[in-house]
Amino acid sequence: MESTSKSPRLTDKTLNVPSAAHLEYRGVVSASCPQRIHAFDGLRALMMLLGVVVHTLATYTTIPLGDAWGFKDPQTNFACDVGLAGLHSFRMPVFFVLAGFFAALLVARRGLDRFVRNRATRVLVPFVLGYGLLLPLVEWGFFYANQRSLGAATSWVGSFAVARDALFRGDTGHLWFLYYLLCYYALSLLACKVVPRAFAARCHALFARCMASRWGILPFAAVVGSACAFMSSGVLETNTSLLPSPLVLFTYYIFYGFGWFLYGWREELRRLQTGLAIKAGLGFVLFALHSVCALEAIESGAVGVTPMSIASGFFGALLAWVAVLFWLGLALRGASTPKPLLRYLTDASYWIYLVHLPFAITFAGMLAPMAWPALLKVLCVFSATTLVSLLSYALFVRSTFISVLLNGRRYERRFGVEPSVV
Repeated sequence: MESTSKSPRLTDKTLNVPSAAHLEYRGVVSASCPQRIHAFDGLRALMMLLGVVVHTLATYTTIPLGDAWGFKDPQTNFACDVGLAGLHSFRMPVFFVLAGFFAALLVARRGLDRFVRNRATRVLVPFVLGYGLLLPLVEWGFFYANQRSLGAATSWVGSFAVARDALFRGDTGHLWFLYYLLCYYALSLLACKVVPRAFAARCHALFARCMASRWGILPFAAVVGSACAFMSSGVLETNTSLLPSPLVLFTYYIFYGFGWFLYGWREELRRLQTGLAIKAGLGFVLFALHSVCALEAIESGAVGVTPMSIASGFFGALLAWVAVLFWLGLALRGASTPKPLLRYLTDASYWIYLVHLPFAITFAGMLAPMAWPALLKVLCVFSATTLVSLLSYALFVRSTFISVLLNGRRYERRFGVEPSVV
C-alpha cells in the first residue's frame, strides 16, 4: 500500500509483532485478494445484517422495550424475547472488536493522515447524511405503524409532519454505533500521538500473554461486568444520545480496544479456531444464567445496583467475551476463502444496515391490523425488509458513487470476488 511521509505510522515494528507477510501463510488473508481479511470482513457484515433481525424482533417481544422501541404489535411471542436477548448479548461486542481490529490495520497500512480521511469518508459522512435523511424516515415509520395498529385507514399524511419535526432530533437513533466509532477513532489518534512506543509494546506483550492463557478473557470480563452491574438489570445498554453515557461509551471501548490489540496478535489468530464446541456450550449456559438473573432483576423492580444486577452483569460480560472468541474462531475456520454470494452480501451489508430500519417499521405497521401469529409476521417483515434493502443496493448503490462512499469503490452488479479497500 502507498504510504504517507507526513504522518506517523503504527507499523509492525512499532507494534512489536512479527511481519504481516506471515498473514497469507497463516491463512488469514486470501492470496487472490491480499488487501482483504475475508473472515473478519464477512463477520463484520454478519453482525450488521443481524441488525435487521434485531429490529424485526423488537416489534413482537412480550417484554415492553419502552423508549428504546417506539412501536409494539398486538401480537407477541416470547421466542422473540429470547432471540432479541441472545443477539443483543454478542452482536455489538463482536462488531466493536472487529472495528478496533480494522482501525489498527488501517493505521498500520496507511498512516494516520490517510486513516483520518478514510474514516471521515466511510463513517462521518454516512453518519451526517443518515442523521439528516434516514432518522426522520424512522420517525415517520413509527408514527405510521402506531396509527395503523390503532385501526387508522391511512396515516401517510400525518406521518410526514412527524418526519419534518424530527429533522432536528437530539439523538442518533440506530446510527449510534457510527457516532461511537467516531469517538473511538478520535481516541485512537490521540493514543497514537501521545503513548510512548515502549509502553505500547509492553501493552501488546501483556495482551499476548492474556491470549495465551485459557483464562485470559477474565480480566476483560471483570471490567465489563463491573460496568454492566451499574446498568439497568445488569444488561449491556446502548445509548443514542448526542451526549453519550460515559459508562456505556467506556464499556464498548473495552471491546474496541481489545480489537485494536488483537491486530498486534494477528499472526496467532488461528489459535482462536480451537475449542469452538466448548465455547458454544459455555455460551448457552452463560446465556441461561444471565437471562435468569436479568429477569429476576426486572421483576423485582429494584433501582440501582442489586445482587441480581451484579450477577446479571458478570454473567452477561462472560457471555459476551466467550461469544467474541467463538465468532472470531468460527469466521476464521469457515469464511477465510471468499465466496461470490457472501462477498456480495458483505459489500451490501453497510448499506442494508443504514437504510433497513424505515422499511422494517413500515412493513410492521402494514401488518399491524392483521391477526397473524407473531412469528409469521416476523418472517414476513424480515423477508420484505431484506428484499427491498438488497434491491435498493443493487439498483442505486453497487455501481454508483454511493458505493465509493460506503465501500471505497464501485462494483459491477454481478456476483463476484473483487479486490477492495478495507
